Amino acid sequence: MSQKNHYRKNRRDQSKKIAISVIIGLSVLLITAVVAQQFVGQNEVHALEAHDGSLALPMDMINEEIAYFSYEHEGTYMELFAVKDSHGHMVTAMNTCFNCYNTGNGYFTQQGHELVCNNCGNHYNIEDHNHNHGTNECAPITITEDMLEQDGENLYLKIDALSAFVPLFENWQ
Repeated sequence: MSQKNHYRKNRRDQSKKIAISVIIGLSVLLITAVVAQQFVGQNEVHALEAHDGSLALPMDMINEEIAYFSYEHEGTYMELFAVKDSHGHMVTAMNTCFNCYNTGNGYFTQQGHELVCNNCGNHYNIEDHNHNHGTNECAPITITEDMLEQDGENLYLKIDALSAFVPLFENWQ
């Protein structure tokens, strides 16, 4: 091999190494951005305390951006969320599902107008008010209207209604 061809081959090898390094660097950057997006903009969880047999969720905290609330019921940490759809209708649900709760990671985050399960990745449109399609499916567990009361300032969740959901949160993280 002539010296000129040897020089060209070394340059090509060097160019390939640089290209591979750039691709790897961009891939790491993209993965980091995707992972960071899961945490950026996530709402804080607002702790609730029982008063007169109910939890009061302030109506001024509930809008098209999901609001998370927590409550410790009989020693078990539980979460629920409230969000308004694009028509102003309120959607309230336990922040877990019948299918993924036992993994400890079966909770939901908001991506635009969808709720996304952190465990299996299923997507649910916020406009679908009744997510309970069955007890073996991954879907937010809707808090039904018979469990709620409103007074204009607060949305009240009856604590007795939470008892049925305690087993779903015993392994929750």
